[in-house]
Amino acid sequence: MSAKNDKNDKKNKRARNSDQSSGSYKKPLAYVGATIVVAVAVVAILQVLETRVLTGQVRPAPAKLQISLVDRPQWMPRTLANQIAAKLLPPSGRYYDRALTDEVAARACANPWVSEIVRAEKFLTPDRATAIIEVKANFRMPIAKVRTGYNFTYVDCDGVSLPSEQVPKWAADRSGSPGATTYYLDRRNVPPGRAIHRIHYVVIEGAESLPPQVGKQWAGEDIKAALRLIKLIMTKPYAYQITAVDVRNHKGRISNHEPHLRMYAQFGQSSPTDIHFGRFPIDGEDYVVSPARKLSYLDEYFEDHNGRLAGLNRYLDLRYDELHVSIN
Repeated sequence: MSAKNDKNDKKNKRARNSDQSSGSYKKPLAYVGATIVVAVAVVAILQVLETRVLTGQVRPAPAKLQISLVDRPQWMPRTLANQIAAKLLPPSGRYYDRALTDEVAARACANPWVSEIVRAEKFLTPDRATAIIEVKANFRMPIAKVRTGYNFTYVDCDGVSLPSEQVPKWAADRSGSPGATTYYLDRRNVPPGRAIHRIHYVVIEGAESLPPQVGKQWAGEDIKAALRLIKLIMTKPYAYQITAVDVRNHKGRISNHEPHLRMYAQFGQSSPTDIHFGRFPIDGEDYVVSPARKLSYLDEYFEDHNGRLAGLNRYLDLRYDELHVSIN
């Protein structure tokens, strides 16, 4: 009996020793696990603190981030403004990032519709749920389209190529606002019941060089001359009658005896009136009739013929000391 008890005591002692040994291993493992968890948490906290220090963030970031174009020009449809704004917003922009406004300004400078960035500023709405980046810029307004083959390239006054699909092509009177006009990219966007018309763009014919990439300036001197002429007439009451500027003979490249620049005035499908503008004077080298005097001929003709340039005479020649017209 005594031997049996001794045997049991030895067995129990070995079990206690085994439990103590297992416990001695479990404690260091628990300490290691806890240390790893704490280390991971510290690293995460440090990363957050580092981000906040680098970006200047002291509060939770707003839920929304959006671009607002300040002083949208009248000719720019709201749809186009929204498309431009969407392109200016950085995909991964964060409100508290110190470089955010600089990145928006850089994206604006690269946009074909922006000729100059004035400022970019950010602020939070009163509820701090939305961050707004205000962008004030000068925009390129399309004033003409250049024909090359069967295609047209829309350009601004400096000859910069613009995205054709984003150029406003329709205009409608605002209801209840006589004389006020709203512009649209697509006719389908015009509300029903509005008086609608196509936006008039002068067509430049006979360009010598090929179109540039979107956002780039047309290199040809003939295009620059045509745009210079279009800028002179675009504020005139008869501007809508000028349908085309022909530059095929720019600098006499076809014939020195023919007008270097021509304009055509036309109503609908009626016969166009060929307006011989000639060329612009070269400072200090020669004498030709000044552009101001040439346009004064058109002003007088317009007044004397009840507001018409087109369809009355086959041609109007502005190159001489007085206006020359065809016999018909």
